[in-house]
Amino acid sequence: MAKKRNQDPSEIINAILAGDLEKVKSLWEAGSLLYRKGKTVSLRENIPQTYVYNGEEHTLYVDAFRFALSNRQTEIAKFLVDCNAVDMRLGANTLFMVIHSKNIELFSYMIEKGAQIEENEKGIERLFRSLMDVWDEAYFPIIEKMNLPIKECGGSALCSAAFYNHKELAEYLLSVGVSVNCRENNDDTPVLCAAKKNHFEMVQFLVEHGADLSLKDKEGIRPYIAAKKNNNAEMAAYIKAHEPAEFCNEEVQDKIFEDYHVPKDMATYLKNGNLKLEFPKEERLHWIKLYSYMDVPEITYRGKKLLSLVEDSEDYGVLLVWEPQSKKIWFIDPEHEVFHAVSTWMEFIKNAGYYTNRAIIHEFD
Repeated sequence: MAKKRNQDPSEIINAILAGDLEKVKSLWEAGSLLYRKGKTVSLRENIPQTYVYNGEEHTLYVDAFRFALSNRQTEIAKFLVDCNAVDMRLGANTLFMVIHSKNIELFSYMIEKGAQIEENEKGIERLFRSLMDVWDEAYFPIIEKMNLPIKECGGSALCSAAFYNHKELAEYLLSVGVSVNCRENNDDTPVLCAAKKNHFEMVQFLVEHGADLSLKDKEGIRPYIAAKKNNNAEMAAYIKAHEPAEFCNEEVQDKIFEDYHVPKDMATYLKNGNLKLEFPKEERLHWIKLYSYMDVPEITYRGKKLLSLVEDSEDYGVLLVWEPQSKKIWFIDPEHEVFHAVSTWMEFIKNAGYYTNRAIIHEFD
């Protein structure tokens, strides 16, 4: 609920709408724009702005700077910056508001006046995420003046560019030295972000710039597997043709299966059996698709090395894995921290619907 205002803001509104800088200066000097409390001096939020959300009209009260910004009165906004009435500290939203308003002139002015961005991965990602929707080469020289450690801390920004399929931003970040094989917090590389989001052209662009297609995330997913999960045969074929030869070598995969003590009947099934397991009579989940033998990825969970078995499924992100010590199939639900044995391979393949549906509701023997 909006707070009751005891000052008529019409004089301020009219001055800003008219671009009357002298009038705004006089209002400033008279204290009409200010809210004062002790040693704190800030702009009064008393100018009503109306907007429609979900078909309903709402009123938001803003200060003179925001009102000037939304009405493209740049000189008035600059004056308020000069009066130190605009929050330009680390972590403040003001500079990002200016970016979203597409006011390059005011953005440049605020940088000259000392507006700051956190010089770390998080701050740089936030900057470039904000710039995505308003991208313009006019920002390049302004960003250079900011002297941010983009080369060292621009990895998350590049991953975001790949995730949102923003080629121009990806090109810029690579041009200033950000590694094409940088990693996000969840271990995704830019090319893996692009593959997971099904951005084929971005995958090709990053491969052309040296992206390593062998790098995996924490679940053992590499770009080829991500393309397979998206049922994008064209992307999967492209990645397969460009990834290291070891991923196409059956002898290498044989050794992995041997090291994980995978039973021969399970290996044979993944080579020749029906990988899409359907169980239409089950109440919750009606099908899952297993990885083919050559595509089964290694993952690590809770310090354990495992083989992931499910490439795709209906509705649920079913994570069934082969656990080599127990020689059983296990179920993982990272969100609820569930990691539990399900069955042997022979038990599972005879009644996959029963075991899968019990696992997703956390029912185990």
